[in-house]
Amino acid sequence: MIAIVNVGPHDDPDKLGVRTYEVRINANVVCTFKHRRADGLGMCLLKASKAVERQKWEQASRILDIANVSREAR
Repeated sequence: MIAIVNVGPHDDPDKLGVRTYEVRINANVVCTFKHRRADGLGMCLLKASKAVERQKWEQASRILDIANVSREAR
């Protein structure tokens, strides 16, 4: 299951204000992002997609950094 979950703040009186969202695959949180509810569903989906891509590239960069450090240690 893929889910985009509004994790708050839930006590903000501005019902269309900025919230933090998590993109989850099954029980695993893949990434988080901020979205202004007034910007609508389409923008929320776009931001979720970009956050997932950003996370993927950050993870790839960390893997390459580890590989480079291991190679330099030889």
